[in-house]
Amino acid sequence: MKAIQCLSTAQCLRKVFISSIELVHPTSSLFAHATFLRPPTRLPLPVSVRTRSYAQATSVGRRLPRDEEIPASHVHLVDENGTFHPPTPLRKILTSFDRKLYNLVVVSSIESGRTPICKIISRRELRDRERAKPTKNRANVVKQLELNWAIDSNDLGHRLNKMQEFLEKGMKVEVILASKRKGRKASVEEAATVVRRIRERSKEVEGAKESRSPDGKVLGQMTMFFEGSVKT
Repeated sequence: MKAIQCLSTAQCLRKVFISSIELVHPTSSLFAHATFLRPPTRLPLPVSVRTRSYAQATSVGRRLPRDEEIPASHVHLVDENGTFHPPTPLRKILTSFDRKLYNLVVVSSIESGRTPICKIISRRELRDRERAKPTKNRANVVKQLELNWAIDSNDLGHRLNKMQEFLEKGMKVEVILASKRKGRKASVEEAATVVRRIRERSKEVEGAKESRSPDGKVLGQMTMFFEGSVKT
């Protein structure tokens, strides 16, 4: 008869604890947490970018009502042949076609006291119309890039790449240059080099230009203004 091996309480707990760890999948939270103990990988510094937009001269109104959104009990229906029908109950028209494939859409502005004019339009056609709508005017979007006068060459290159990317999309770019309160101060020669490189990179973008003279002063706070050419 085999001898029974006696283990102390501490030995039993140790055995159970070690066995449970061996069963944990490497992707568990224990191993995920352990990854924080590894030395961090050096990543490029994030580019500080701000966005603002100019107000449009005219705002695009919301789409015209459709189906139950139509604020009327009766509507004029214009059929596919262009025939103008007398006022018909809205509910009656909504039950006369396949709602999964079509919508009843108001096709003219709704005037107070007048019966809305509507047309039955396929959902596919409506989706195509939505996709064909003009996109947001990028010429009204302003991107702001913040740079330090004492920025090193590599970081400056990353920020100028972003500037070119925005200009190629036809956006306006404001490059804001300033000195950090704490840190190395740039020399006049270094500051002049930064300004020169900014202007050189903007000229590499077809149609881009410096839209006006900079505001501020070198080695103080200064903003340079550029704009891309909107491709039609």
